Amino acid sequence: MANINPMVALTRALVQISPEPDHALFICPYHSQFPLALRSYRESRLDAVLNRHDEATIFEQPEIRDAISNSDAKHLIFVVVGTAVVVSGA
Repeated sequence: MANINPMVALTRALVQISPEPDHALFICPYHSQFPLALRSYRESRLDAVLNRHDEATIFEQPEIRDAISNSDAKHLIFVVVGTAVVVSGA
């Protein structure tokens, strides 16, 4: 998204959604105004999770493994909601 305020509004709306039975929704907001340490950490985790060189590596990431093992849902939906910082990596 182009601006932080609409991105935050969308994230808040997504958090309010009650997923269908047997589904779980995981939302990761990401924008340039996060404190630097948190932003750096999220960048590194997103880089690891969204690795396009080896599709299987997504299941090796701790956040994904934890979500799978701690959820009773059969269908897990992961959504990254971000501003242009996601594309630029700046």
